[in-house]
Amino acid sequence: MLNSTVWVRRDPNPAKRYLMEYRTLIKRRDALLDELDRLREANQRATSRLTAVRLGGTGGHASFADGAIRVVDAEGALNITILRLDVCITERLAAIEQLTDERQKLVLTYRYINGWGWEEIMQVLRLAERPTFYLHGKALEGICRFMKSQQ
Repeated sequence: MLNSTVWVRRDPNPAKRYLMEYRTLIKRRDALLDELDRLREANQRATSRLTAVRLGGTGGHASFADGAIRVVDAEGALNITILRLDVCITERLAAIEQLTDERQKLVLTYRYINGWGWEEIMQVLRLAERPTFYLHGKALEGICRFMKSQQ
């Protein structure tokens, strides 16, 4: 009789998924900051064309003013989104910081904040694979407890 093992994909640990979002949040925030800079430059170009006195019979300045208002509104919306992303980023850092074991903090920081691979982490910590993964697992348990306490 043939024994076979069937691998079933498990849902990732919620703490792991939560921490893995850190780098994505950073990239999204940075992309929005770039867009905000672009909008500010566009706003400066548009407002430099506005005049204090409306010229009789021409409607060209109103369209520039409308464009500047739209840019300012877009800047406001982007600023709100960027602030929300900053809050999410800070929450993840606080989750790591609440751990009591400094080595656990270090493993999570290297792995999820810096994006390092396991070999790099093991080399810097001067640990074998098993103790490194043990620290990682214990740290994720701490993050799960923290996440549950925050709900």
